[in-house]
Amino acid sequence: MKTLISILFVMMIIGCATTPTMESVAGTYEMEDGEETIKYVLLENGKGRSYLDGEKWGDWTWKIIEKEIHGFFEEEYEGTVFKIETTGDLTAIAEILAGERTDFSKEEQTTYKKIK
Repeated sequence: MKTLISILFVMMIIGCATTPTMESVAGTYEMEDGEETIKYVLLENGKGRSYLDGEKWGDWTWKIIEKEIHGFFEEEYEGTVFKIETTGDLTAIAEILAGERTDFSKEEQTTYKKIK
């Protein structure tokens, strides 16, 4: 019985640890490709800011949908879908245009390192 309780406790902790929250995802993410640096800042209130080479690029909103981060630029009809990596980084895996989701191929996916 003690073993069963221990297993259930560990499973509960693992399950909670893998469920993203606004607080756990909020932060600064950056990607450098040699030519430019893109930075995303996700705030705990669901607001986001984009920077290109240090210059403010735009404001947007974000939310967690089924363990993915959906960043919206225009009222949920245009945006990017991110996968949360085990390292805490974000990988852009799809785009939403005119309300339609299109998944990126592995070659098209871009990872943004969490820096704060």
